[in-house]
Amino acid sequence: MINPYKRQDIFRCHHDSHNGFGDVVSAYHVMKNKRCFPNGCVYFRWRCSLLDKGNPCIRGYNHIGRNCPGCRYYSEDKEMNRPEVEVDARVYEDFETELRAFEDWVRDHTGRRVTFYGRIHSVKPRFRGASDGKSQRLSFHGFLLVFQEGYIGKDHFEDFCYATVSRGLQGRWQLRRGDVVEFEGDFGLDRGRLVLSKLNRIEVVERGDGEVWTESQAHVARATGTVFASQEEMCVACPRGALVDMVDETDGRHYRRMFCMEGMPDPALCTYQRGSLLQIEVCLEDRERLRRMNGAGR
Repeated sequence: MINPYKRQDIFRCHHDSHNGFGDVVSAYHVMKNKRCFPNGCVYFRWRCSLLDKGNPCIRGYNHIGRNCPGCRYYSEDKEMNRPEVEVDARVYEDFETELRAFEDWVRDHTGRRVTFYGRIHSVKPRFRGASDGKSQRLSFHGFLLVFQEGYIGKDHFEDFCYATVSRGLQGRWQLRRGDVVEFEGDFGLDRGRLVLSKLNRIEVVERGDGEVWTESQAHVARATGTVFASQEEMCVACPRGALVDMVDETDGRHYRRMFCMEGMPDPALCTYQRGSLLQIEVCLEDRERLRRMNGAGR
């Protein structure tokens, strides 16, 4: 079983808010969050004649928000947008069948305690963010366990799923990448993601060799990290990248941003990923050199 909500091959949307993601949207965003298929959505494009020309806002804001209407530099345009289906009719019909089966399964499990068994793919600090139009701030809310697959009861879930752990629980168990764990937790969905919470009866079946995140390290990352407007694929896959749920306090809008815990100024300037790749290349070269030396000695 996979999570059809998170499929990104079904729809494309050219709304401005998706430009940073290459117009890629999840099925959940289209069908459940915005509910904009097939009828589309009407939205108002906010404009500021000062910011559009690169001039500073007279009120000190960095972007347009709900406090702007009434300002003489503010205007808005009414626009219509509609997601596009990227697959043929047969594939879309199969997707709908898959989605109905998944939603039935979710309804049967939501709010219940379930058992889970799987190998931890990564452990990351869990942050939440807020913006007031002038600045952004992050708060620390424990840690997030990421699994590429796992068993929920007797069902094999072959997709990403998550579990939240408190700072105290992480301090006690020191969970890390590669750990094989078994536990009980509350089953739920968070914006289309399968998330288990309130874990107990934890058992570490096998220890991995990944890094152990501590609360102090998480606070350092929160203070020195960088929020990116785009979600580059390399950042999503990076162990130092984390998606942060944000709320815009000027208009109540909820969205996600990529947070770089290495504090890189821009994904294109990332040295962490290049350093990791260089280490892999060096290890491969050393391994090949050792193989040749051993072969020559025979």
